[in-house]
Amino acid sequence: MEIVFVTPKYAPSVGGVETHVQRVATDLQRRGHKVVVLTTQTGDEPVGDLIDGVEVVRMPKVVIGSKIKTWQWLWQQRVTLVDADVVHVHDVGWWLLPVLPLIQKKLFVTFHGWEGEWPIRWQAKLHRWLLSVVAQRTVHIGDWIAQYYWDEPSLVLYGGVDAPIRVTNKTQITNKGKKVIRIVFLGRLTNENAIAEYCKLSKQMLQKKLPFSLSWVGDGPQAKQCKKLGMVTGMVDKPETYVAKADVVWASSYLSILLARSLGKPVWGLWQHQLKRDYLQSLPNKEAVFMADSATSLLEQVVSDSGKQWRTAAISQHFSKNWPPTWHTIATQYEQLWQK
Repeated sequence: MEIVFVTPKYAPSVGGVETHVQRVATDLQRRGHKVVVLTTQTGDEPVGDLIDGVEVVRMPKVVIGSKIKTWQWLWQQRVTLVDADVVHVHDVGWWLLPVLPLIQKKLFVTFHGWEGEWPIRWQAKLHRWLLSVVAQRTVHIGDWIAQYYWDEPSLVLYGGVDAPIRVTNKTQITNKGKKVIRIVFLGRLTNENAIAEYCKLSKQMLQKKLPFSLSWVGDGPQAKQCKKLGMVTGMVDKPETYVAKADVVWASSYLSILLARSLGKPVWGLWQHQLKRDYLQSLPNKEAVFMADSATSLLEQVVSDSGKQWRTAAISQHFSKNWPPTWHTIATQYEQLWQK
C-alpha cells in the first residue's frame, strides 16, 4: 500500500503526536508499505528528507502561518495524495481543503487531543465533526474525546511503546532508614500538564521533609519555575533512560504514562480541570497509577497516615500483562482500520 500521513510536526521534532506518527510510519515501512509524511519545517531540516526509510516532505517555514500559502503548498503535493491508497491526517484536517474532492474516498483522521482552551469552543467541535463526516473513518486517542466533541470514532487508541525494557531499581536508603525516591516528571512543562500543581506538590513534600529527588524531563514555558525545585533536562531523544532509573514518574499525558508503565513504574498524575480528569481516568489498566485534582489529595494517597513515609504501593514496581501495547500492535490496528 501507498500511505500518506499528514501531520503538523514530525521527527526530529519531539512530542506526543510526532512520536505516534513516526513509530507507526516506520513500522509500516518495514512491512513493505510505501510511506510518505507531509509535515512542516520546524528548524533547519531539509524540505525533502528520508528518515528510517520513510519519505518526509516538509512545508517550508516561510509558508507556515498563512492559510492561503498552506493550501497552495498542499495543492502542489496533490499527485502524491491522489496516487496514495490511504491518506491519514493527524489533527490538521483543514490543510486538505483544496484537495478534499480528490481524496475523500481514502481519507482517514486521527484526533490526538484538544486545542488547549478550556472550555472547548464550539467552533473547534464543529471543525472536528465536519472532518469526521467527510472522512471514511476516524481514530480518537482516548475515549474521553467522544464526551467533549460531536463525532463518534471508529477506533480508540492510547498510543504505544517500544518493546518494554524491564529494570529493577533498588530504592536508596538514608542513614535514618527513610526511603529516598527518585522522581521524574515526564512531559512538556506547560499549563496543559498541570505544572503549577506539580510544583505545589513538590513544595508540600519538602515541607513535610519527605525524602525524594526530582528531575523534570521536558521543556516548556514553565521550565524556569521547575528549575527552582529540581533539575530540568529539556526535551530529550531517549526519555526511557531517565524513566528506567526513576522510582516514581509524574505524568499527565498518555505516552508518558505508557512509557512509565512499560517499565513497571508507578505513576502519579494531576489534573487541573474536568477534561483533563476524564482524559486521565479513561486510560485502561490503571494499576499503580495514582491520580488527583490537587497536590494535597495526591499526597493523601501516596504518604502514610503518619505523614512521614511513603506508602509501599505508591513506590512499588508493577507490571501489567499485555499492557501497554507496542507500536507494532498499534500499526496493525491502523492497517485493519484501512482495510475494513
